[in-house]
Amino acid sequence: MKSKLMAGLGIGEFKIDLGSWSNKIKEFYKVSQVRVALINSQYLLCDQISRLNDNDELKEDCIRIRLTLIMAFGQLHAILGSITEKTC
Repeated sequence: MKSKLMAGLGIGEFKIDLGSWSNKIKEFYKVSQVRVALINSQYLLCDQISRLNDNDELKEDCIRIRLTLIMAFGQLHAILGSITEKTC
């Protein structure tokens, strides 16, 4: 039978598994990077859209791209959520 090494830290009854904590920080960092990409792209597209005339073809293209990105990130969120559920 294999024994599991656990790098931990604790005070009395309170204990933290540092290996698990480290993995959570890595997951948070990955999610944060995805959110930053979404926020940046949305900001840039909204800024560009607001500067264009209503009858400008580029404005319509930017709106389509923005909506496509919103849908894509929604689908990515669903996929990552299902992967997380399967691994837990």
